[in-house]
Amino acid sequence: MSVNNLAAVLVFVFVLAALTLLGFAVPTIGFVLLGLAVVVMIFASGGSLRTGLIGVERLPWKSFLILTALFFAACADITYTLRTDRGALKYVAEADPGQVNYGAREVAFLCLAALASVVLYRMRDRPFKLERKWRLLMLGFAAIAGLSAFQSDYPVLTLKRLGLLIIFGLAAIAYIKRFSMREVVWFALLSSLIFVGVGVAAEIALKTFTPSFASYHFQGTELYNFTGWHIGTLILAAVALAGTQSISRGCLLLILLFAVPLMLLTKSREANAGLVVAILAYRYLVSGKRTAAWVVWGVLVLAAMSPIVSGGRTADMWRSIVLMGRTADSSTLTGRTPIWETLIGYAAARPLTGYGYGSFWTPARIEVISKDQGWVVGDAHLGYLDVLLEVGVAGVLLFVLMQILAIRRYSQLY
Repeated sequence: MSVNNLAAVLVFVFVLAALTLLGFAVPTIGFVLLGLAVVVMIFASGGSLRTGLIGVERLPWKSFLILTALFFAACADITYTLRTDRGALKYVAEADPGQVNYGAREVAFLCLAALASVVLYRMRDRPFKLERKWRLLMLGFAAIAGLSAFQSDYPVLTLKRLGLLIIFGLAAIAYIKRFSMREVVWFALLSSLIFVGVGVAAEIALKTFTPSFASYHFQGTELYNFTGWHIGTLILAAVALAGTQSISRGCLLLILLFAVPLMLLTKSREANAGLVVAILAYRYLVSGKRTAAWVVWGVLVLAAMSPIVSGGRTADMWRSIVLMGRTADSSTLTGRTPIWETLIGYAAARPLTGYGYGSFWTPARIEVISKDQGWVVGDAHLGYLDVLLEVGVAGVLLFVLMQILAIRRYSQLY
């Protein structure tokens, strides 16, 4: 496809995207047009984008879009910002966790299972091997998760979660067989860009995009912490692709101008801090000791300039930066420490077996804990504590060990 034709297609895409302003009055029309814009761009480009901003790549765009659509249907909600109210305790009990219901989430994951099965069959000649220690660790965690069903208050719910774990395992193997490492990074870029872009469009259409308000958090289609992870993935993928010259520095700059302000607007301390650490780790792998030197110089410059910028109130300024401006409840980490104190009591009651894989947060427990805390609580706000509640001490130790070994292995491979 020639550059002129591609330019015409992109102009048409931008016109369609501009028409999404109708979303202010009729959100559905805006979202349909936005989807059409993406489809037109992908198919008009013949499956590969060739511009001055994006390097010459031949990528499985259709597979990327299908996977993104499945996960979006399973995890996202375009009306999320209309339904959230952290200050009010409004909890509506869901269906009985012992029943099997098929909503959009369940259908999406069943489609993922079918897609993974097809890919595994077509790629059956490609070798896939796991080192012995990984097989033992993964089988050990799966065994503990399976045995937890016998101690679960809702064994059917635990079995449903175990089925989902199997689907994710099959999908991960198919993903590795189907995509190269470069394609994995491209998929991370594309899917994250779609999630975040639709989130911005949703908030604008629903008139909940109010960055000028002090209490505003950019959420998009999910909780602001999860949205922060999407934005962080987008930034990391863009930085990595720019480092391999798969995209130009101009494209990287455009992505950063779009993503960084949104990242800060989430006010998610975990996501922002995690992104900084990840960027530094990546740069250290790329440039070694030079990154450490730049970090030291950066800290020294900031320390020297902070009294001037803050008018002598250096400690207050840094406290506000670290807490992302959320100083009112900083002593409890935005209400987290009281939750942890309550949940540690639950964990102490079943330290070995837990409450069943994926089965602790039932509607009844959510209602009890939420009333105790004074706001809706649907998870521990600490992933390791959630795993401890589900599969006990042995399960969480295996979980942590797998993460440590995985990080070490990734560093060695890089």
